[in-house]
Amino acid sequence: MKGLFRALTGCALLIALSVQAQQKINDTTTSTVTAKTEGTITASNSATPISSKDQELILLREQNKIFKEFQSLQQTTVYWSLTGVFGLVMILVGASFYTNFRFYEKDKENLKVELDTKLDNFGSTITAQMLGQRREADQSLERNSQRIQDIMLAQLSEVRASLDGIRSEVSNEFKGVAENLAKFDTQLVAVRKSISEAEVELRKVEIEVWDAQDIPDNMMVTLLQALKAAASNGDKQGISELYERMIDILKEKYHDGGNEMDMEILTYVRRNLDVGAKYDPKGFSEVKKSLSKVKIDSEDS
Repeated sequence: MKGLFRALTGCALLIALSVQAQQKINDTTTSTVTAKTEGTITASNSATPISSKDQELILLREQNKIFKEFQSLQQTTVYWSLTGVFGLVMILVGASFYTNFRFYEKDKENLKVELDTKLDNFGSTITAQMLGQRREADQSLERNSQRIQDIMLAQLSEVRASLDGIRSEVSNEFKGVAENLAKFDTQLVAVRKSISEAEVELRKVEIEVWDAQDIPDNMMVTLLQALKAAASNGDKQGISELYERMIDILKEKYHDGGNEMDMEILTYVRRNLDVGAKYDPKGFSEVKKSLSKVKIDSEDS
């Protein structure tokens, strides 16, 4: 588990370094845009005089071209980061499952071999003892019948004691196996919790990508996916934060921004919005109320 958390921390640092690198690229790109635009304007001025509006148009065209290239590069970097994090999480989960399964199978096989060996030895011992007692009984049955009976009773007592010892050992072995299974279940729950938390963080990064591209419908869908992951983990605080983010997006992008929501997206949001209602009923009610004021895309209606 410590290795899993260290890996997740490394992934977070990788994403932070990628974002920092993108910021440096943004600064370099802005400088390049300014230099190219000034060069274009200077070249244009040397050829033919142009108005200030034409200069602004040339500047805007060059900036739009460079910004499109920058956004494409930024999106590619974010997707590669997300792919790396998902791949690392799946590898760690698979390794954990495989390791625990091998330990369990090995313990079960060792217990079976040990139990078979003890039973075989016990059967051989009992058989040898019974044969010896039978020969002795045949030789002195009339003279020593009472003594033989006492010996048989003593042997039976030893056999019963041996059986009790074997039963106790087997019970202890199975108890150890049950404890190992309980530990495995605990580790499995912890792994699932880590996966859910990682998915929520990744969805938050994806929301920023859609926000940069100004696609509010995709932002709402991604928020619902993060809400499902937080609800499966029982993260009450995370659910409340996601509901608050939904309210902010609905107000900023739809109420104040004038965007219209696609009918299919609206249906999907309404159908899945209540996954976190039991953890934050107030937030669910506010989001539902704000969602009722969103305008539907006129083409769908």
